[in-house]
Amino acid sequence: MKNFYARAMVGANVMKLALAVMVLITPIAFAAQGKHALLVGISRYPVDSGAAQLDGVLIDLKSARRMAHAMGVDDASIVELRNTDATKRNIQNKLEQLSRKVLEGDRVFVYFSGHGTRFQTEVGCEEGFYTYDDEVINHQDLAKYTGPMSQRAEKLITMIDACFSGGVVAQGTRSLVPVSPDELISIGFVA
Repeated sequence: MKNFYARAMVGANVMKLALAVMVLITPIAFAAQGKHALLVGISRYPVDSGAAQLDGVLIDLKSARRMAHAMGVDDASIVELRNTDATKRNIQNKLEQLSRKVLEGDRVFVYFSGHGTRFQTEVGCEEGFYTYDDEVINHQDLAKYTGPMSQRAEKLITMIDACFSGGVVAQGTRSLVPVSPDELISIGFVA
């Protein structure tokens, strides 16, 4: 009887340990539904770039942060690049980091506010957004990161507030159903 009791106690302790492990692991399993945002805003370009300063970008970034919050993204999961930090290399690095981080079912918001640009190349007109370091991020650059993210994410929203942004299409991503202005107002996107 003593052996039976000892085995039962070992069995009970194993069950308690298994239950404790399940309690600890369960939140990790459900953490895959993360929420992330990358906000890029350039209001002050280098003087020698000839680009006009954009005073509204700071307001745009505040609005973008509100949109990220409306998607459930908390401040700790929002990465923001402003002005001198918004170089092509830094933006691409943050997009790459975000792409590696996004898991199945996550929500992602990518936002850019600044100058857009258009120029002729050997193959035609190229459009993109203008980074702080006099570089351009075009649709191929953006799709390199957003395409794979969109295949895993539950939702990926990319917004570009720049001239010529119509040419910066996130190819290879899923499109969203149009939302009416009344719906935008009801969820706080438009005041």
